[in-house]
Amino acid sequence: MYRTLFLLLIFILDLNAKSRAVSSETYVALEKKVACAASEKEAIIRVDSMLEERTGIDSAHLYSKNVYIRRPKNSKNEFCVEGIITLKGFDLYAAELEEEYESIMGELEDLNDGISYTQKQIEIENLYNNVLLFNKKVAAAEKIAPLNVEQIEETKISLGKMVNAIPVVTFTVNGCNGNYLTGCRLVFVSSLQDDSPNIAYRWDFGDGLYSKRTNPIHYYKEPGRYRVSLQITDGRDKQTEVTQEIHVTAKPVPKIKHAPKARFSTHKKVYETGMSINFIDLSTSEDSKVTGYQWNFGDGGKSTLASPKHSYKKAGTYKVRLEITNSDGLKSDAIETLQIVHPAILFSVDGRQFNHVVRKFGEPQESIEKDGVLTQAYKYGNDWLLVKQNQVECRIKGSAFKTNLMGNPKNCRWYERNAASGMYVFDK
Repeated sequence: MYRTLFLLLIFILDLNAKSRAVSSETYVALEKKVACAASEKEAIIRVDSMLEERTGIDSAHLYSKNVYIRRPKNSKNEFCVEGIITLKGFDLYAAELEEEYESIMGELEDLNDGISYTQKQIEIENLYNNVLLFNKKVAAAEKIAPLNVEQIEETKISLGKMVNAIPVVTFTVNGCNGNYLTGCRLVFVSSLQDDSPNIAYRWDFGDGLYSKRTNPIHYYKEPGRYRVSLQITDGRDKQTEVTQEIHVTAKPVPKIKHAPKARFSTHKKVYETGMSINFIDLSTSEDSKVTGYQWNFGDGGKSTLASPKHSYKKAGTYKVRLEITNSDGLKSDAIETLQIVHPAILFSVDGRQFNHVVRKFGEPQESIEKDGVLTQAYKYGNDWLLVKQNQVECRIKGSAFKTNLMGNPKNCRWYERNAASGMYVFDK
């Protein structure tokens, strides 16, 4: 505003001088407009506005060469001024347009010197706006007189192609479940910001190996810290490089799972009915723990204890099975056979009591209980054992026993060393 007022003051002082020289070659009129106002200063402002609206040229560029001629007052007694855009003033403006053209082209050339891709997008946007404004000025000036400078026929896309920025590149490494391990398939994924053709990739994995692929796959043989670099070269020889250190650790050695070995002991193979038996676990499991026990005692009884106790109500042969499971989920089983018999029976021969215990296998074929002297009789094969108060009093052949059911049979006899067939003899 102050500059405009200052120039207006100069123009008013010089008004008469320029009026006298308007017909000279220096002041050849290219465009004229007349404006009236309450004062000459206001009239000049109005006429400048009219010229700018008509030509599109900012008259501030032409003040030093414009001519303002004082005209007679109008019917409203207002001061009137004729504004003239002269040939000399226009030539000055044309020279300024040529300089602006050179400035835009120089700026475009400067954008090729070390500018990043991200910065390029901002600069191209600003440059394109300057081009649009320049073209508007040229178009407006061409309405007044021919110019030696032409409009810049470039789009935002074409300007971008003329500028070659330094590529912006990053990369990530995808490991095995997020880990960088030896022998692991590592995928190197690049991310590039660049619009030039023929991009060349050069990967350096830090272990002496390289790749030219966009997203290569690499395996490290040894653990350690590796400095990985990716160098990008575009089709116009612009280069950029990014580096990243990755820590590769040794791949864990897979654990070898060993099956457990089930084993148990009862110390003896033969037990009496009703006797509490200790089942002692002797199982082993290499590099792991036994976590589960399943006992099956063969009579319907079961247990999950490590070393349980169990008793049998009936005599017989039982297969005891132990199945174990270790912390690796592997199983093993063991089977042992137990003989369960009736309680021990002492026997005597010829009035002498021997410290022997007779135990039978299985149940007797027949069993007779009778009040009196003979309380029990057990048959094994052709032999009968007569028992009184858990003592075997005699052995009788089968046919003789049937005729001597009452009283003490006279034909009781013993083998001196062994009991009857079907009986098993143990020392106490």
